[in-house]
Amino acid sequence: MPEKLIPITILAALEGRPIPVYGDGKNVRDRLFVEDQARAWS
Repeated sequence: MPEKLIPITILAALEGRPIPVYGDGKNVRDRLFVEDQARAWS
């Protein structure tokens, strides 16, 4: 049985099982652009 999200999701879809959803959907990832970060440090 795979442990990672993408293989788990693909196998569940292929086997007709419900696709697992983790967490409450409120997680947000902030992204920083490399050029912006470098400019801020210089």
